[in-house]
Amino acid sequence: MLRPTAGGGRLLEAPVEQLKARLAALAEDSPTLQSLPERTLLEDQLRERGLGDLLADLSEREAPASVVAAELELAWWQSVLEAMISGDDYLAMSDGEQLRRAESEFRRADRAHIASGSAKLRWRLAREWADAIERHPREADALRSLLKDGRISLAALERQSPRLLRPLVPVWTCSPYALSAALPADHRFDAVVILDADSMPLRAALPAVGRATQVVAFGDAQVANPRPFSVGVEQQPGQAPTAPVESALGALKRVLPRGALRTVYRGVDEDLGLQLSHRFYNGALRALPDGPSVTGLDRPFVLEYLPDGTGLPSGEDGGVESVAAEVNRVVDLVFEHAYHRPGVSLGVVTASAHHAARIGEAIRLQMANHPDLGDFFSGGDEPFRVVHVDRAGGLVRDHVIFSLGFGRTPHGRAMHHFGPLSEPGGRRRFALAMSRARHSMHVLSCFQPSELDVTRLSEGAVDFYELLDREIAGTTDLGTRATRAAASAEALGADPLVTDLGDRLASRGARVWHHYDGAVDMAAAIDPLLTMGRDDHEASIPVAVESDGTERYRRMSVRERTRQRPELFERLGWKHMTLWTIEVFTDPSSCADMIAADLGLETHADEGGSAGFLLGTPADIASRVDSAIEARTGSDPYGAREGESTPSEAHTRGSHAADDTDLAAPLHVDQHGAQGEEASGMDAEASEPRPDEREAPGEPVGAEESDASADAAPEAPEADSGAAPEGGALSEDGVADEAEAPLRRPRGQRRVSVPGTGPTSADEDETPAESGRRRADWSAYRERDRDRWLKEQRPPHWG
Repeated sequence: MLRPTAGGGRLLEAPVEQLKARLAALAEDSPTLQSLPERTLLEDQLRERGLGDLLADLSEREAPASVVAAELELAWWQSVLEAMISGDDYLAMSDGEQLRRAESEFRRADRAHIASGSAKLRWRLAREWADAIERHPREADALRSLLKDGRISLAALERQSPRLLRPLVPVWTCSPYALSAALPADHRFDAVVILDADSMPLRAALPAVGRATQVVAFGDAQVANPRPFSVGVEQQPGQAPTAPVESALGALKRVLPRGALRTVYRGVDEDLGLQLSHRFYNGALRALPDGPSVTGLDRPFVLEYLPDGTGLPSGEDGGVESVAAEVNRVVDLVFEHAYHRPGVSLGVVTASAHHAARIGEAIRLQMANHPDLGDFFSGGDEPFRVVHVDRAGGLVRDHVIFSLGFGRTPHGRAMHHFGPLSEPGGRRRFALAMSRARHSMHVLSCFQPSELDVTRLSEGAVDFYELLDREIAGTTDLGTRATRAAASAEALGADPLVTDLGDRLASRGARVWHHYDGAVDMAAAIDPLLTMGRDDHEASIPVAVESDGTERYRRMSVRERTRQRPELFERLGWKHMTLWTIEVFTDPSSCADMIAADLGLETHADEGGSAGFLLGTPADIASRVDSAIEARTGSDPYGAREGESTPSEAHTRGSHAADDTDLAAPLHVDQHGAQGEEASGMDAEASEPRPDEREAPGEPVGAEESDASADAAPEAPEADSGAAPEGGALSEDGVADEAEAPLRRPRGQRRVSVPGTGPTSADEDETPAESGRRRADWSAYRERDRDRWLKEQRPPHWG
């Protein structure tokens, strides 16, 4: 019986002095024995309710009182889950770890399947080529002769081996301007795919369209800027403007069926994407938020204001074009990028052809001072380019620098004409320039919103002003990230399981958003203040949590939700985690620990969680029951006489004063009716309050009574030096450690007072009359208030 306690059960091996102190402490622990019948009855009732296994588990693990309520709630929900899946063997075998393993295996298998597609295609083409040679031996001999002669051409191949041309060249990729010269007019294609049809003139696409059985055209009418093919110099001032031409997309969409692609996969910035979506696409675009937008750190979009961006007016419109400060800043950014991020492709887009020419010339002159950067500027898969907005169609780079190319006069006056952005079609040019970046973007401007009059702006200049107003002045009607996240959570509602998991993450120090931007079920990130001082490789990456219980998850295919969507989240700077309902239902604390570990937070058990039931140890519960009985009946349930309180009893009652309030408040029990009596029980005259001095049920303890109780406490006789208070630790010399006595018992240590342990006898035997009165009081209390007590204390989700 004493073996589970802190002192252990080896009494024969203990020193004599320590043994005396321990026996004295056990003899003085009368409250444990006094509450033994009530604790035994309560344990019997819990076992009758089917909680015997839970009691045994809590006793074996020595769970502290603070987690008993959460353990009870978890056990109840676990039993519900077991009842739900008892008839389904597949669900019974599944847990979070097995589901994650199956998801990982599918992801690897799907990647292998995609990678093997090229080999399968090569094998099929080889078979078709071998079959064609076998079926057409004469054409094969002619082709062999052409290859030996070395003067092979498409016209000769088409003329001598027409039936070998298709298995030899199954797919053609060429410029629309070279197609007519490369193939005869009667050569047909099964399908023609036209890319950037919004920027391609209809005349250029006609040779391909005329040879096609089917036509598929891709383009965006909102950024369409078709221009005729020319080999001359750029249009000079004073020349007549070029007549507008119709794009291939505009012509084909009048006769072909159309389909809209609304998901954006390369949105650079969330705010910029929302501006483009609302101003150009009626809010129809959908995009996953980027990871850095959650923490606000390392934002991929930067707008830089140049205060010295002034110059003299030039040109017919009197505008200040291509000021020296803006040109020099662009050159500095280009060479800084080339030194620090040479593996990231770069492009410069301007709103002025003259500004683009000046930037290109300045970079060419500066290259002589940087001979080690020749590889960066020499070419590659995506070579460095400087283009103006009319030539930006089809240009996509990892990082894009957009330079407006217009400045202020030396007196600070702003001219409100921004070249092509202010001309007809300027809105399309603005949308085109803002959508050329794949990962990040840097915008340069010589204007602040306060220096411009929006009523004098037109076309794309108005959209550029909105960009300045949001990024510099902070004025926007699109809302902030925080308000949009809150609006999404309110509109879509809350999932109880995900909400509970979010609360557990918040208790671990994470910042949590539910239904973030309407695209992520739950976003979790570490507080940026906690990442200060960390190296770049230690930076915390936000976690995107998606639940398998949502309608969006059910609509997705297995490939999309298992491989494609997680990979997309990773490209956008997230860590992706699938939240399995069966796992978070069974063990939400472990799920919270996994996410916290991904964020770099310390993990810990939810020992502070509570379901509002069984708060405290059996002794705590018995003490609260005693208070309830005495407050309702006006008598001591144990029939204790005046002056029988011991120092151990006073210590026990005082240490649980806060816990008594938790149970007494719902029952409207007077705390002072029982607890105050025991705290001042050392004073014989004040041990039993008069009936007219009792508080009304539910009223707080008066200040005078609290003071009286506090004054009475120091008058209690001190315990012997060898007697340790309940819960205190004994030192080697048998003296109680006063510093550790009031502390709650840590996890893993043995509890001194457990059900069935304590002194072998009470301080004084009670009379038969007192014993009968106590049993009657307890029975009456149990019959009248047990159901209401359970009803008030049970968790709210029990219904």
